[in-house]
Amino acid sequence: CRTILTKNDTKGYDHHNNNQLSLSVITLLWMTFCFGIQLATNLHNDYADFVRGADTKDRVGQARATQRGWLTPTATATGATTCLSIASMVGFYLWMQI
Repeated sequence: CRTILTKNDTKGYDHHNNNQLSLSVITLLWMTFCFGIQLATNLHNDYADFVRGADTKDRVGQARATQRGWLTPTATATGATTCLSIASMVGFYLWMQI
């Protein structure tokens, strides 16, 4: 990870090489990857709890989108899959840059 983030390897970092990504682009890609994984995990947990019946009207704690009716179970599952797919593509791209 240190190499892809800072390019502090023994070869050095060529700021004039157009084939290398800038640190700000790499940072934005990593943030996209991390937020995508986090969002996918939260949406999947929301969906799974709703389908299993763990989220009822008596539930104490933060509001759940599916339990409150803000999202349908299908929309929640689709959102989780979409976020995971995007995060996976970004993660694969970053892995290929190593």
